[in-house]
Amino acid sequence: MNTVSIEIAGVEWRNILQDALMGIPSLITKAGRPFAEVKPLITDRPKPVFGCAKGQVSLSSDFDKELADFAEYK
Repeated sequence: MNTVSIEIAGVEWRNILQDALMGIPSLITKAGRPFAEVKPLITDRPKPVFGCAKGQVSLSSDFDKELADFAEYK
């Protein structure tokens, strides 16, 4: 969540709305206290499905091998 003062929000309004379109909410403050929140009402992003990346990630056979850079810390 972005936090911006009300003064900056007046100048950067387009950027705040663009962020909301991308799903990033913004908190607008006045004198350092929360004043308003701009966030998207509808999100088109699909919810992640558990296990959807199965088979796409692999580890090398020497993944657990000690790194030479850390030999002195044994």
